[in-house]
Amino acid sequence: MQQADIYTKKNLKSYFGKSGRSSLSEKLLREGFLPFVTNIKTEEIVIQFSGRSLIGTVNDKEYDNTPICSPINLFCRYPKQRMKKIKGIWLKYFIMACTSGLSLIYRGAKINKVVQVNNKPADAIAYPKLTREEVKNCKKNLLAHFPDHSIIFPRIDKATSPELIGYLLEEGFWLVPTKTSHIYHPDGRQFKRSHTKRDFALLKKQPYTFVPHEELFENDLERIHELYLMLFIEKHTRENPDLTLNFFKESHKHEWYRYFGIRNKQGVIDGFFAYEVQDGVMACGPLGYDTLMPQSKGLYRMLFAHSLRIARENRWLFNFGGGNETFKMNRGSFREIAYTAVYCKHLPVYRRVPWWLMGKLGHRSIVKILRSALF
Repeated sequence: MQQADIYTKKNLKSYFGKSGRSSLSEKLLREGFLPFVTNIKTEEIVIQFSGRSLIGTVNDKEYDNTPICSPINLFCRYPKQRMKKIKGIWLKYFIMACTSGLSLIYRGAKINKVVQVNNKPADAIAYPKLTREEVKNCKKNLLAHFPDHSIIFPRIDKATSPELIGYLLEEGFWLVPTKTSHIYHPDGRQFKRSHTKRDFALLKKQPYTFVPHEELFENDLERIHELYLMLFIEKHTRENPDLTLNFFKESHKHEWYRYFGIRNKQGVIDGFFAYEVQDGVMACGPLGYDTLMPQSKGLYRMLFAHSLRIARENRWLFNFGGGNETFKMNRGSFREIAYTAVYCKHLPVYRRVPWWLMGKLGHRSIVKILRSALF
């Protein structure tokens, strides 16, 4: 029988007895998220499947958490932070009104009382191929351990995880539209686009050296941490996961992500890209570049082009996450709605209604907004 065993800090010794190298799940279960992400408060768990394990997070309130652990932040506060990217004054007013009112309702419905499976501090997630029985046992065991929590599979889409979404629907999960993800197919159609061709031409012109994972050293990782903060915290929003230098050192050392960087003639890393791979799907992890340099340098374009080349060489489906809608679509992406798959049918009606409404209204209106706005 295919199991989905649950490990918490109470029985972590039995989990460590089964694990091998220092996996992300093991490290987070032992030390918690805080040494790696400063703005996350959560209880860590591990769901052990046959031959692989997934990290999980458990929350009760923690309203000020980064959006990956706080549904209230994800659906209410974070959209306000991103409104400057949206075209249309009426759409901005609509989002402001909805998010302000819903925040109070969501608190009353304890919407932050959730267990999230495969929850990582990244915009895009690669899910492993789980069997129907593993999904069923996962739900059953999580309900036994956390009977008063909603169960969530975050940031999941139909392009990269079609079978898993099918199993979740069969198990009674609802799909709540959350964001858009940009997917690149391994057939290489995106290489025919004029924008992509210009990006690869730029690679040949700029005086940069691409540095593989194995040739990045400690001082490079310090620079990589700095570049991440410049882009995601200082330029975008402090609601994003505030990754620490320790995160980059550990994730590089234990290959939680594969990294590459672009080094200038002075030997300094000006940009980097990290990714994970699960069962033929490559998902964009942390990335960053020197935001003080002129856009004409094309740092982001070079990072994109090289990551696209890696995906094509390995025949991987590439999930480049959300944001930069026009840029990614000009280069041949196809947009997929990323969902929050939630199970809450065991909870009281007042706690189920907000999720049900978001699912129903989301498919009618939020999906249209996500597809039409630069969000």
